[in-house]
Amino acid sequence: MIAMEIKNSVNLTRCGVSVPKKRVHLAVRRNRLKRQIREAIRVHQLKMHQLENNYDMMWTYIGSASSCEFDAIQRSVHVIIKKIRENEKKENNRNSNRS
Repeated sequence: MIAMEIKNSVNLTRCGVSVPKKRVHLAVRRNRLKRQIREAIRVHQLKMHQLENNYDMMWTYIGSASSCEFDAIQRSVHVIIKKIRENEKKENNRNSNRS
């Protein structure tokens, strides 16, 4: 799974979920994956609120239909949020060094 994020000026983080038809052909499976991704994001919502900035995020599933276990999706969401937090820290360090 990949996530693209852009800082926004709104006082909340907004998320969109996409499961391409090219990867998962059956609509039933695509919808199930979307629900699972949304649930994984909801479970990690507290960690998202701990981010320093607010983002518009687009989560895109790039796996195959057969590898759609909820635990794997949760791990992916956790790793992505962790990377965003690390990037924020690096950016803050760069900004504080410039001052």
